[in-house]
Amino acid sequence: MKWLVGIDIGGSFTDLIAYNTATGETRQSKVLTTYPDIGEGVVKAFKEAGIGLEDVQAVIHGTTIVINTIVERKGAKTALLTTRGFRDVVEIARTNRPDMYNLHYKKPDPVVPRKLRFEVTERVRSDGSVVKPINIDEVRKIASILKEENIEAVAVTYIHSYANPSHEEATAKILREVLPQAYISVSNRITREYREYERSITTVLNAYVAPRTVSYIDRLQEFFREKLLLLQSASGIISADDAREAPIKLIESGPVAGVLGSMALAKELGISNIATIDGGSTTTKSSLVHEGLPSFKAIYHVGGYVRGWPILVPSLDISEVGVAGNSIIWIDEMGRIRVGPRSAGSMPGPACYGLGGEEPTVTDALLLMGRLNPDYFLGGKMKLRPDLAERALRRVMDRLGMDMDDGLEKLSELTAVSMAASIRSVSIERGYDPRDFTMIAYGGSGPLFASMIARELKINKIIIPVYPAYFSAWGMLTADIRYDYVQTKVTPLSRLTVEEAESVYAKMASEGVSRLEKIGIKEYALVRYMDLRYQGQEHTITILVPSSYDVDTIRRIFHEQHEKTYGYKLPEYEIELVNYRLAVIGRTRKPPLPRIKEGAEEPPVEALKGRREALYEGKGRIEVPVYEREKLLAGNRISGPAIIEEATSTTILYEEDVAKIDKYGNIVIEKY
Repeated sequence: MKWLVGIDIGGSFTDLIAYNTATGETRQSKVLTTYPDIGEGVVKAFKEAGIGLEDVQAVIHGTTIVINTIVERKGAKTALLTTRGFRDVVEIARTNRPDMYNLHYKKPDPVVPRKLRFEVTERVRSDGSVVKPINIDEVRKIASILKEENIEAVAVTYIHSYANPSHEEATAKILREVLPQAYISVSNRITREYREYERSITTVLNAYVAPRTVSYIDRLQEFFREKLLLLQSASGIISADDAREAPIKLIESGPVAGVLGSMALAKELGISNIATIDGGSTTTKSSLVHEGLPSFKAIYHVGGYVRGWPILVPSLDISEVGVAGNSIIWIDEMGRIRVGPRSAGSMPGPACYGLGGEEPTVTDALLLMGRLNPDYFLGGKMKLRPDLAERALRRVMDRLGMDMDDGLEKLSELTAVSMAASIRSVSIERGYDPRDFTMIAYGGSGPLFASMIARELKINKIIIPVYPAYFSAWGMLTADIRYDYVQTKVTPLSRLTVEEAESVYAKMASEGVSRLEKIGIKEYALVRYMDLRYQGQEHTITILVPSSYDVDTIRRIFHEQHEKTYGYKLPEYEIELVNYRLAVIGRTRKPPLPRIKEGAEEPPVEALKGRREALYEGKGRIEVPVYEREKLLAGNRISGPAIIEEATSTTILYEEDVAKIDKYGNIVIEKY
């Protein structure tokens, strides 16, 4: 067993990268994502790489099936059991208006209709004491009704069960007896955090996605057996069994991988501040790493902040915009040209794929601009059709009354500005200046637009990693095993002692370490967090707790973080601890970065493929050199304008760009 395999499923392509722990060899494969059974594409990618399953040590997989199930409303028939009097919490939601100036704002419809929401007589206080014992006869009666309704999944969420889960556990036991085929989702096993609405909707959505997700995991496990591991939103990998227990934790499974890969690369290069840009075929995603630490969100909004559901699943802070390579170009009712958020996907794909797609996409525009080589797409496995791309785009340009080249330039600029918005939302909107960060650009379309995005944000340094189109899959190979825990325990900071805090952390740590030991992981780290707020505030700020701390240290860190986030601090106010958080991280073996051959400043002759006419914004069509990336050597220097091609991606250099190849083969672009 010598291969570590990472598999990333995107909207159009399924990517695989494999590392041989014995020889250091790396293999890649890329296939079209297969619909409706995306697992078929995973198997195809694995076989195309030519790796026998008997030689595989582990397969680490990131998936979008959870978020797609929710967004597309294709989940299971789900019921909810909750405390008497709280039946409508999941529909009432919060009284705040995320879109305050929209007079027609409407809350998202609940995934569980009212007739399938049931009340149970029971009540627990916030300190865990029992006010009303649970009525077991009511639970049995409800279970019989659910059996007649052919319910596929049941969510159980009682008030204050985070403090005392005994009533939920008693209910779950009965439901499993009466409904052995149904998936039972119990809130205390997903999160022990307060906020009845968020905890309820998290539990409901976990139940809603579970049957489809578990079926997907089962199909993959039939092929990969016990070697399958899955990447979760909190940046760590978990076993297939852990994923079945709480599939909602996989909600940002795929996008997290690229951030992990970027962090591993930045650490090797000695860079502490990075902004990632993952330009795929359907969306562009960004995240920020400041002083070596990624940003986390304690509450993740499925479907966006305005129309989405808030779920209590820790996740890397990733911003996403619906603009990327296969985004459809269209004209709105005001006659304005738009890009995305709809995507042509893999089937039928962009018009130039020749698979039946007729709507123009960003990929079609890039082809007509001379930025893509029609004979070298996917290394020549797929021939692109410029005639079909032109026909599709001509309809748009004729409606706008624009010259084709002028229109293509405007489309390129619009796409870059839209993609840059993903970095803006995790930097400027969080109080960070993007000029203080190095951009790491990857994905199939990331390197194509990296220089334009950097110019828009005034970022002076860009890194295009090796195998950028497989980078998220490679990032999965850098992930550690991770278990996240949370415990609500509201305490004024003035009354907190370090001993009390450590006792809470110790209880959570014992559970996490025990789970690591069961899978043979002995080396681990404990990372402590606290959710704090000024007394009287509703929401909290999550701070990282140092390995050595006292209460004054916690107070200072919170004041500083509050001022950075909101622009002010209130030293005279009492601070309140709301939640303890702990990450138990089991260390895994990581693939090293192999070095490439050294060369002179001038690229070797064989690396120059020739010259090609390409359309540049404000310059028109100019002839530029085209280089083969795989033939470039460490130390080579290329001044823009130029194009660097590789089998699955293309890097565009502008006039102000100078690219240097580092010792690992990364393209390091600096703007002058």
